[in-house]
Amino acid sequence: MTAPRTRLRLRLRRLFRREDGSGTVLSLFFLTACVGMAGFAIDLQRAATLQVQLQAVADSAAHAAMIARSTQTETQAKATAVNIAKANLPVATFGTVLTAADVQFGSWNAVDRIFTPTTGSTEAVQVTLRRTAANSNPVKTFLMRFGGAKQLDMTRRAIMLGYDPDCLREGFVAQGLVDIQSNNTFKNGFCIHSNTVVKVSSGNFFETGVKVSMPDKSQVLMPNSGYSSSPGLQEALSSNRYDIRILSRITTIINGLTSGNALFIPSYITTTTPLVLAPSAVKKNSFTQGRIYSITCSGNQKMTIGSDYTLTKTVIVTNCPITFSNGAKIEDAVIATTNTDVKSIDGPNGIVLGKNDNCAAGGGTQVLTMGGMSFASGLEVYGAQLLAAKDITFSASALGVKGAAFVAGGTISTTSGVTMSYCAGAGMEQNFRMIYAKLVL
Repeated sequence: MTAPRTRLRLRLRRLFRREDGSGTVLSLFFLTACVGMAGFAIDLQRAATLQVQLQAVADSAAHAAMIARSTQTETQAKATAVNIAKANLPVATFGTVLTAADVQFGSWNAVDRIFTPTTGSTEAVQVTLRRTAANSNPVKTFLMRFGGAKQLDMTRRAIMLGYDPDCLREGFVAQGLVDIQSNNTFKNGFCIHSNTVVKVSSGNFFETGVKVSMPDKSQVLMPNSGYSSSPGLQEALSSNRYDIRILSRITTIINGLTSGNALFIPSYITTTTPLVLAPSAVKKNSFTQGRIYSITCSGNQKMTIGSDYTLTKTVIVTNCPITFSNGAKIEDAVIATTNTDVKSIDGPNGIVLGKNDNCAAGGGTQVLTMGGMSFASGLEVYGAQLLAAKDITFSASALGVKGAAFVAGGTISTTSGVTMSYCAGAGMEQNFRMIYAKLVL
């Protein structure tokens, strides 16, 4: 019995000492390690891709919310952002990544880079997208789960700042030609832009800080004397193009005034239900402060604002062509017409739009038309906004432009011998605006 046992032990020892086949065991070990690392890499790559996807949707939702705030309430703008998120990251696949509570309007401190939620703000918006366990939609892992990480939490945020391009806030902006006639002075901050070309006659002076832009600044039209005939023009020039979105919203604004939409109603209006008035009944004492008036013309009728008028704290919405008589004054008022004639707003001499108050708060005027505007001579503009779907032509008095936002879907043709002063938006608080957005975080 001893000999067989001894032989068995010897065979087992020889077997355990053999090295053939050890490579197979080592290969299995490395294969397992490689599969694990590959699985980990796949999970990390997938997580990185989802982070990028979430951020892109957060950026899009924030942009949509900020733009929507021009014509929508805060609640509506939030819903717009949520719908953008749902369209790009369907709930059935990704869960609810964005709710209205995670869309916040507020203010942005660029120095400290801090966002502060403020109800009713149109300054900035913060959007936060979530794929987290607390939100019931975490990101599931594949092989990382064998290391204990069954899911990942992801949160991405975007902050959009709303702003008005300088030229649209104050200056001349036109889709077509902007024709600057001779011997004008443009003060620091004033802005001139055409989406086509700017024409500058001789004898104009552009202070440092004036902006003159068009898609290709090298195409500026000027006399043979060149830049020497208009000091400061060369330094003021830049190449730029604007999406003049407010032109496409003139009808929306007019409809909003008629329907009492709070987004468009000036603060001085106390009753939003329009009073109906016949064009023939428009007299000096026809208008009560704090009210909106609806005036409808038929046939060849037109509406006249007389020379003895000082129209104030009133909104007039009409389809009539409007004629201002000599010396008419409009302060703290909105006049809007859907008439499409090239002279749907027509003023001969001495028309005063806005209050001459050296850029003080209040006193501004907004004039809107789906047609064009023409003011013959002596136009004075103080904190006024003129929006025309077609052309704007005017001649102003020597010191009669201080705080002006002229926006035309056609051309703008200006006068000679005028100082165009700048108010940095002061006294123009009631102006209609279409918010532009830029990503700050």
